Amino acid sequence: MHAPHKRFISNVSGTWITEEQATSPDYWVQQVRNAVLFSEGAAQLLVQPTLFIECGPGNTLSTFIQGHNQYSDQPTLLTLRKANAAIDDEHMLHRTLAALWVRGENIDWRRFNQTALGKHIPLPDYPFEQTYYYRYGAALSGYRQYPNPLRRPQDEWLQRVLWRMHDTSLREAFYAPGELIIIISADGDKLQQTLMSSGVDSITMPLPISSEDDVWDNDRILMHFHDICALLAHKTYRQLHCLYAPGAEAGSSLTQSLSGLYRVARWCMHSTTPLASLTVLTHGAFRVQEEDNPEPTLAALSGAVNVFAQELHPTEVRLIDIDAQSSDENLNLLTQRLAPKQETVMALRQGMLYLRRFIPTRLLAHLPPQTGCIPGNVLWIIGGEKGIGRMIGEALAQREGVRVVLSSRTGYHHEAVQQDALDVIHCDVTQAEAVRACLATLLERYGRLDGVIFAADATTTLTLHQLSESALRDTLTVKERGTANVLHALAQRNLLDERLLLLFCNSLAAVNAEIGQTGYATASAYLDALAQQLRNPLQGECAQYRVGCIA
Repeated sequence: MHAPHKRFISNVSGTWITEEQATSPDYWVQQVRNAVLFSEGAAQLLVQPTLFIECGPGNTLSTFIQGHNQYSDQPTLLTLRKANAAIDDEHMLHRTLAALWVRGENIDWRRFNQTALGKHIPLPDYPFEQTYYYRYGAALSGYRQYPNPLRRPQDEWLQRVLWRMHDTSLREAFYAPGELIIIISADGDKLQQTLMSSGVDSITMPLPISSEDDVWDNDRILMHFHDICALLAHKTYRQLHCLYAPGAEAGSSLTQSLSGLYRVARWCMHSTTPLASLTVLTHGAFRVQEEDNPEPTLAALSGAVNVFAQELHPTEVRLIDIDAQSSDENLNLLTQRLAPKQETVMALRQGMLYLRRFIPTRLLAHLPPQTGCIPGNVLWIIGGEKGIGRMIGEALAQREGVRVVLSSRTGYHHEAVQQDALDVIHCDVTQAEAVRACLATLLERYGRLDGVIFAADATTTLTLHQLSESALRDTLTVKERGTANVLHALAQRNLLDERLLLLFCNSLAAVNAEIGQTGYATASAYLDALAQQLRNPLQGECAQYRVGCIA
């Protein structure tokens, strides 16, 4: 006998099974001989909002639950029909899965449908009219909802991201005695010492990371945090906090970097003990000061943090970026509330706090003539056959007289170009060979390339409750691999130098913290930092913007 891999309610005690019980022969004798404490077990589960799923044919246990006066309105779902029910098994299972999904549960549809015939049909997508055709379900009933953003004039679609020093004279303690901080880090000793000096208890545990291609399901995530659950079963704290410090161990790729934070957030969401806060600590993620060299895979976490601040509410979510040297002065500030709650992303440099500000700028009005926007120049817009890329292309071809080549992974034949200066070359940027072929065709046709504008969007709209790790990875892989393929192809042709305009355009969904936009917000933050990182070696006009409708 061994300790259980999954928690369950004991019919003998009416509460959660313990390791000692599960490995005791005497306990299993009691299991056979003693009365079943079904009502007590149900009451234990119903301490928090619970959805019951009956595994097995019929509705025997569901009837017991709903027959109790206190739980008569408790929702229960059946998985298998009764013998004489006028519904087939497959229809019954599909109906149950659908009911779970609209209640905010995470369903791995890819695995469920892996043997089924059919074709993925995307939902309608009108990103700049902000008309949504997506049913979020009951999982979002407690979230703050913003009205659909108004369609603003095109000249207001661009904003520059700037870091500004912020006054931190009015500080208060973020953690208090009697609270517990769970430090998730490969090396949390220094953080633990800092917290100990402030009189705050803390424990450390390893990062939830593994190999690049390893995808975790919910059971594996919960097993990783099993020791914390065991600790909390024996000791009570006033509040729980989580401090996640991925460091370089989180991986060098965008997908691996976010996978660790996703697993932490999933555990926070399912934890039986609510967390008061989740702090993500990064080192050198952003270019706050001129000498900083940003790390895009860490900066990408800020996009997810903006969304998680909504989806994990009322847990307070924040990201603090400190300089790569991790000075004691910066670490000591982690125990304090540095900014108002609505500020989710902040940076510390030499003991000073910096916050981001988004400054509106006019559409391409600031670009100097030498950056590829003079008549006769050729610009390639990735993701340019629709949306913001199409809008920029039409504006450039009309106002600047440049030749503009639009490309997307999927052709949009119903939106034929109307201007002579516009051309279309379809290209799947996730395929390196397709990118090289597209670039060769472009150079052969026009003999030059003066600028590349990245304007591809991401359309996955799933909340943390519904978003599987595999679906999140799919969204991020397209952005990361596509961008890397284009930059690599440009470098092979010796085009990636100070003469080439690089412009990264992303949605304001990352800034607006729109529910369900974890993948999009993360990719946007990644490209923001990538543009800043490229600016150093290129010494050119590698600009970074966020583009979209502002709520």
